[in-house]
Amino acid sequence: MLYDRVPAAQKVTWHRRIGERLETAYGKRAKEIALDLAVHFERGHDYQRATRYLQHAAENALRKNAHQEALTLLTKGLELLKILPATPTRSLQELRLLRPLGLALIAIKGYAAPEVEQTYARAYELCQQDGRPQLLLEAMLGLQAFYFARGEIRKTREVAEQRLRLAQCVSMSMPTALIGAHAGLGEPLLSLGELTAAREHFAQAWGLYNPQEHNINVIQGWVDPGVVVLSLMAATLWSLGYPDQAQQRLNEGLALAEGLSHPFSLAFTLTYACSLHSVRQEWQLRPPHLAPFHLPFFLW
Repeated sequence: MLYDRVPAAQKVTWHRRIGERLETAYGKRAKEIALDLAVHFERGHDYQRATRYLQHAAENALRKNAHQEALTLLTKGLELLKILPATPTRSLQELRLLRPLGLALIAIKGYAAPEVEQTYARAYELCQQDGRPQLLLEAMLGLQAFYFARGEIRKTREVAEQRLRLAQCVSMSMPTALIGAHAGLGEPLLSLGELTAAREHFAQAWGLYNPQEHNINVIQGWVDPGVVVLSLMAATLWSLGYPDQAQQRLNEGLALAEGLSHPFSLAFTLTYACSLHSVRQEWQLRPPHLAPFHLPFFLW
């Protein structure tokens, strides 16, 4: 094969030039061929750009729910980063790789997997150095999800309270952060039986939510914040003894999730709807495509 006869140094030069030409030709659409660009820049020894395009390729994979592919790409990107000198730029790129890595791990191994904690703990550590509140809030969200799935509710609450304080500090520049932070604190409060406080936080989150502006970006991989708020608010209202209000909130949550065309959000609120209908003994209303499962703690 002719390629095999080309000197190694020449191959490096050619791959880097091909990558640069393709990047220039595609311009703002370069992410569409991210995997090809990652290959060329890796073989061209431009590891900074290679890791960046591995990140974009992984995000493209996540959009297609190809989580294992995304995990492979992100793992490779983190390995390539080790070749680069330790600089703030490298730390920032590692953070950008860790964000989708956490989502891929959650999808493959579940929220409570040790790898999930390791990923978000590392992201949290890097955020302390970087000082970017948005990235720090995302790292806190990942840790909070891990602790909650492990049943470490008090630890979940501690992280949620830190997250809310940070969101309040940056609310002028990041007003949407308060939505997730209030909802995030309401969830452990509900689990701990502090129902009135939980309802207040859910009400504040819902008051800030605008579905035209704040609906989920699918690449984030999380449930839409409005769907979360309405579903958890329904659980809180049921526990407080307001079944009709709980049903109304769930209906609103289902309508919102269906309008978003986001399967993860729809599955989330269907789970709560199924549970509510079960304890009300409305068996004919249980969605037939959902398998039986243990009722959530608030319906026991």
